[in-house]
Amino acid sequence: MKIGLLVLVLFSSVCSASYQAPTPQEITEAEQTFKFKGQWISPTIVKAFLNFWSDGQPPMVTSVDIATCTGSNRFFGEIETNKDGSNPRVKVEDGTVSYQWIGKTKNGQHVLKVQESGDGSMVAMNLMVFKLSRKTAVNADGLSYPQLSMEIVRDVPLGDRAFPQITIKENMVNVKVEFNDPKRNKLLSIQL
Repeated sequence: MKIGLLVLVLFSSVCSASYQAPTPQEITEAEQTFKFKGQWISPTIVKAFLNFWSDGQPPMVTSVDIATCTGSNRFFGEIETNKDGSNPRVKVEDGTVSYQWIGKTKNGQHVLKVQESGDGSMVAMNLMVFKLSRKTAVNADGLSYPQLSMEIVRDVPLGDRAFPQITIKENMVNVKVEFNDPKRNKLLSIQL
C-alpha cells in the first residue's frame, strides 16, 4: 500500500512540475488573438469541443483550461500553418483537424471556421464561437492558481464539403454556405 501511495505522489509531482500557470500577459494575448504563448491554440483542443456527428447537439465538452491542455499528452500534435502563419492544422490519428480564425465579435468572442477530415471522403465544416477568459481554480494542494478558460458559445454544423463565407459585423456573424449542389445552399445570421 505504501509503495502504491509513493508512486501516486511521485507521479503527481512529475505531472504538476511541468505545468506553468499562465501569466496575465499570456491571458491578455490569448483573449485578443486566439494565440497562447505566441502560437495558435492547438486544433486538437478545438477538436475536443466537436461532438461526433452521430451524437448531435449541444456540445458535450463546454470548457477547458488552455494552459493545462497546451503541451499535454492528450492534446499533442505538431501545429502546421500556411506560409503566412494562418490556418493552423494538426494531423490526428483519424485524419486532420484545422481552423481558420475569422476574428472577434465586438463583445470579444472568437469566431472560427473548423474543418475536420478523416480516412473517408467526408470533410466536416463547423462554425464555432469561443469565449476566452481569466478564471481561478484550486490545485490538489489547496492553492489557487490562474486559469485561461476557453468556453464554447456556439457550434453550428455547416455540412460536408461546404464552402462557407463568414463575416463579422459587431456581434452578428453572417454565413453564406455554398455547396456543389445549389439546392443545399443556405444563409445564416447568428447574433452573439
